[in-house]
Amino acid sequence: VTLTGPGGIGKTRLALQAAAERIDYHLAGVRFVGLTPVDNGADIIPAMMEALQIPAIHADNPWPALIGYLRSRDILLVLDDFEHVLTPRNVETVARLLAGAATLRIIVTSRARLQLQAERVIEIEGLPYPAADAAAPAADYAAIELFTRRARQQDAAFALSPTTMEPVAHICRAVGGMPLAIELAAAWTRTLTIEGILDEITRGIDILTATMHDVPPRHRSMRAVFAASWQMLTAEEQAVFAGAALFRGGFETAAARAVVDATPQQLAHLVDRSLLRRTPDGRYRRHPLLLQYATEQLD
Repeated sequence: VTLTGPGGIGKTRLALQAAAERIDYHLAGVRFVGLTPVDNGADIIPAMMEALQIPAIHADNPWPALIGYLRSRDILLVLDDFEHVLTPRNVETVARLLAGAATLRIIVTSRARLQLQAERVIEIEGLPYPAADAAAPAADYAAIELFTRRARQQDAAFALSPTTMEPVAHICRAVGGMPLAIELAAAWTRTLTIEGILDEITRGIDILTATMHDVPPRHRSMRAVFAASWQMLTAEEQAVFAGAALFRGGFETAAARAVVDATPQQLAHLVDRSLLRRTPDGRYRRHPLLLQYATEQLD
């Protein structure tokens, strides 16, 4: 299973939740392999060996030890943050593990698909948030609840009120329910009003930056998150990604071809990289914060 979606959408959190729910179904339990420390494009086998605590004496020829260990165990592996090690060699490693270890199950989190036949892709969307005309109370939505919880960490007296409810809901809509962006926005309640936070978000994404020292570098700002995805694109794909920002309400393939000279292959690659989403009506859309970032690249 591959959980895909843009950076900050909550893939790791969902993978850990799924693993916790499945732990009793695997006799050998669950192992988490964090790939963030692995250099871009480097081999993932050493990280897996370390997570599985396979002795270092096998480092010179790790494959027999790795497959031997996994073949004899009913285990669930979580491979987190796969996109920056997404190379043919590492994808082949995953395929060989699945083929060689019948009781092995793998959950991958990645901004990009692995493109394996055995892969089941689940696209992760943001937390539910109230539409502008929502009938249900705003406080019932997960995005509002997360904002409130994080805001109270900054100010224990913070509470939703009839005055602040709609601006908070507007913030959650502006960030498309993205958990990381909600947390970064809520952290500003210590120095800005809710209306002030909303105003800054409408100006640009730079306000969505962490000041906490224990936040992982890759999640310190939404700009850093999106820049990492941008840098994985070719120059031609970057041009299509940025040019498509001219379409504010989504677009179809023919329009993208006519306006930004996009090919179906380029659009498909952007979908595979979680930078576009193809909706059931055949149109391409993107997360509102990605649209903001793409618009900046036009300048």
